[in-house]
Amino acid sequence: KIPDMIILSPNKKYHGLKIEIKKIEKSPYLKDGSLSKVKHVQEQNKTLEILSKIGYKAVFGVGFDNCKQIIDEYFK
Repeated sequence: KIPDMIILSPNKKYHGLKIEIKKIEKSPYLKDGSLSKVKHVQEQNKTLEILSKIGYKAVFGVGFDNCKQIIDEYFK
């Protein structure tokens, strides 16, 4: 499973940025802030965790504004 957005430019902390993009209405997070138990979301999360362990910033991005914020912070 490959995240939706991949930025290969490293910064001072990470090798690159990988974002699994979700629409706001399809957020992987439940109202209590926990991660959905849906199999597909759990598999995507596992991929993000593996990428994080090997030096990438790898996260879910929910909606345009959140994805933009993640990218802006990555390049600060």
